[in-house]
Amino acid sequence: MSGTRSSKRKGICHFVLYLLFSGICFGDPVAKAHQGLAGANQQYEKRWKAVQERFKNDAEFMTLLRSEKKRRDHFLNFHPIDPNNAASIDKRAILMRDNSKWLNGMLVNPATPTDSDGVYWDGMGNSLRIKKIKGGHHFAIRKYEPSHGHQGQVAGSLGEWKNGGTSLTGKFGSEQAASTIKFEFRNGLLVVTTSGSIRSIGGLRASFASTYSRVSALKERDHRLIKEGLQYDGPLGFESPLK
Repeated sequence: MSGTRSSKRKGICHFVLYLLFSGICFGDPVAKAHQGLAGANQQYEKRWKAVQERFKNDAEFMTLLRSEKKRRDHFLNFHPIDPNNAASIDKRAILMRDNSKWLNGMLVNPATPTDSDGVYWDGMGNSLRIKKIKGGHHFAIRKYEPSHGHQGQVAGSLGEWKNGGTSLTGKFGSEQAASTIKFEFRNGLLVVTTSGSIRSIGGLRASFASTYSRVSALKERDHRLIKEGLQYDGPLGFESPLK
């Protein structure tokens, strides 16, 4: 009889533990979100460590990477976590995974002037696409500034790459003076800088300068975005090669 009671008590304990485990892992969205964020943070730290190890002998490049990390940490401060809100936690996890993809571009998918087609991210929601069309390379950038909400698009043709760099100069939007967008590959990253005032046609003023990492090949949606960009967002007088 005592053995039967003992077995029942053990069964009840196991059932209670099962319910608690189920509540944490399956029924509680906040607990599940924290678990996802922990995984995203772990992946990011692992890749950041790998990047530091790979480029430890390139002091100048590591200065760039640390500067980028500081900028990303500042960006994350615009999205504080509410530890009791699953949506808030999930949003931070998404941002951390985006940063992990940015790091991974240097580790497994580094771009070069001779292999530049693809989708690039700067890890903060901004994207750049490059595609070879009729023997020449063309780009389209979609920019969103979360700190003040400014956004815009710019597109055009890339000239011949020299020493890992190229540039595009033209008059953008309503600007009277010419402006320049420069592109430079550094260990797989694409560093974009600008001079002058560049306004995307039909969009609010935004800075397109950033450091992009290739995260994937072009897909159907990307081809459409490049076509739209080349049609509407190039410098004044620019003719799209995709008419």
